[in-house]
Amino acid sequence: MVQLDGEGDPSAESGNGITDDRLHGVFNVLREPVLVIDDTDAIFFANEAFAQLLNVSRRKLVGEPVADWIQPVIGGSRLRRFLERSRAECTAEEICRLDTGEGERKSLLLQARVTPPEEIIGRGLVVLEVSDITEQEELEQRRKEAVALQEGILGQIPVLLCLCTGEGHPYFFNEHWLSYTGKSLVEQLREGIFEHVHADDRERLDESINFAFAEEEKLEIEVRFRNARGKYRWLHLRGLPLETKSGHPGEFALAAVEVDALKSREQSLAAVLEEERLLRNRALEQKAAADRANREKSAYLSLASHEIRTPMNPVIGFADLLASNPKLDGDSKEMAEMILKSGKNLLLLIDEVLDFAKIEAGVLHLTPEPVDVHDLLIELDQQYAFDAKSRGLEWRVKDEVEGNEELYQDRIRLQQALGTLLTHAIKFTHTGHVELKARVDPVEVQGGKVAMLHFIIEDTGVGMGEEEQRILFKPFMQPDMELSEKYSGSGLGLAIAQKVVEAMRGSLVVESELEKGTTFHLTIPFTEVPQEERPSGASKKKQEPEALEGDPPSVIIVDDEESSRHVNSSLLQFLGYNSETVASGEELMARLQKNKYDLILLDVMMPGMDGFQVARRVRKGQMGEENRDAYIIAVTGCVQDEDRRLCLKAGCNAYVPKPLTISNLKNALRGQRSVSGKA
Repeated sequence: MVQLDGEGDPSAESGNGITDDRLHGVFNVLREPVLVIDDTDAIFFANEAFAQLLNVSRRKLVGEPVADWIQPVIGGSRLRRFLERSRAECTAEEICRLDTGEGERKSLLLQARVTPPEEIIGRGLVVLEVSDITEQEELEQRRKEAVALQEGILGQIPVLLCLCTGEGHPYFFNEHWLSYTGKSLVEQLREGIFEHVHADDRERLDESINFAFAEEEKLEIEVRFRNARGKYRWLHLRGLPLETKSGHPGEFALAAVEVDALKSREQSLAAVLEEERLLRNRALEQKAAADRANREKSAYLSLASHEIRTPMNPVIGFADLLASNPKLDGDSKEMAEMILKSGKNLLLLIDEVLDFAKIEAGVLHLTPEPVDVHDLLIELDQQYAFDAKSRGLEWRVKDEVEGNEELYQDRIRLQQALGTLLTHAIKFTHTGHVELKARVDPVEVQGGKVAMLHFIIEDTGVGMGEEEQRILFKPFMQPDMELSEKYSGSGLGLAIAQKVVEAMRGSLVVESELEKGTTFHLTIPFTEVPQEERPSGASKKKQEPEALEGDPPSVIIVDDEESSRHVNSSLLQFLGYNSETVASGEELMARLQKNKYDLILLDVMMPGMDGFQVARRVRKGQMGEENRDAYIIAVTGCVQDEDRRLCLKAGCNAYVPKPLTISNLKNALRGQRSVSGKA
């Protein structure tokens, strides 16, 4: 056996010229333990690192059988097979454990290399390199434990979980996934994911996964998935790319929960919502059709009203003039009054039908203006006193409203509602009295007091029972067949009055007892006049002269109906005004360009240039600069709120519905006399 312990002759050389000292120096330079074994399985050389590993001196190792030192580490049979494999294959590896004398246990990696016989001392040697892989083994063990722990935790997550490689191949399914599909891990790995996805959803899922991988985006999708019973159920899939420190494609985690019940509820809800949408659209279509029909009906009734009011203008106008003529004999005067009363009743019926049509069409609008309550009561007194007294009734009006504060409300509509109640009271009372009373009542509203204007209409008439009171405000309803035959009427007036009061944010209630009488309570908020609507000047009291003083105003009447021109001219003459007449807007334009007029009585509905165009041209000075400020009174058979608004917007100063009477024309002329200063 060759001694290679570094203590022999320094000049000794191996057969090929390599000295033992030189070999000793080369192997000792290596930091890893190295052992050289000869063909007799004896230790030919051991470097310092190997001696330190076994905690012995190198001298003690050289020449000893290798089995005496390595066998306790890997066992005799394993050592022999290891060396045989090394010589047969020229290389081999073996992992073994080594207990050091210091109570430590190390893991060693034995790597054997067989050299050709002629390279070292002419003999075949096995070079055994020993690597301490204890730390790597511990790290690998901890990694395996971490993986096992991770898989154990993932396996218990109560969702279906799958992990895929960067190429999209699944390599892990948790227990919930396997339980849901009824497959073993091997079967599931072989079948993959798409085998269980419904055929109609596979392409969509594949595109979503590919996009998520390519763009490193989250995946969220719902697909139908076959369970262990072979039934397809809706699953909600969420995928998330997993970050990796290497440059290789990252892994992908895919989690799923069954949402079949939720999906069924969603589908049921969607069906319900779709049905509701269809019903809503059908209802909207029906409502639109009804609204359109109501608007068309309202437009037709408005036109019918205009067509009726225009020929009624001379009938009522001339009847009013005849009834007011003191030279007329008693019989003639009575006949004129009957014609006037019948004409007014016909107009009232037309107005009620038109108003009810507007209420049904939802186009009843209020036009608030400053209202002097004291003046309103005086006007109602003048309007209904004659009817009450002519029936032998005591007529009483009590004004208990204190102060001169004006009410901001639609005067025409308020007067209409009160007039309906007064007409009802007079009609159904034969003996006793009819009383109109007004006062302001403070009412508690949300911790504060609100002033409410309270009108009370009381009569000692026939009265009503509970059933009659219940249907009193319903349209086209009469309290009693016997009464309805005795007292004519459309059955619309009280229904309209209640709707008007409700539009004013008020209330209309009735108290009645058979054979004792009826009391109506009309209550509305006492809304103050906005500052911008308050009239300027120290005095708000309107002065109405009984007779004209100074030069009378120049008046011109324009109306395409000859009868209307005649009656309007006659009414003006009765009130002390001289007037000229023309039949069209074009004639009026020619006349205005030559002469100055203070007052224009303007028909709105005319062929050619209508009243709106005339009013606008007058205000622009196109009909003579001196006529720009002429006082224009619109006279029309169209009596809707919109018609009134359009007249005022076009530049008219006042609006009077046809047919004209002495009373309403006189009221309209007040404004012109106030503006002109003739009082």
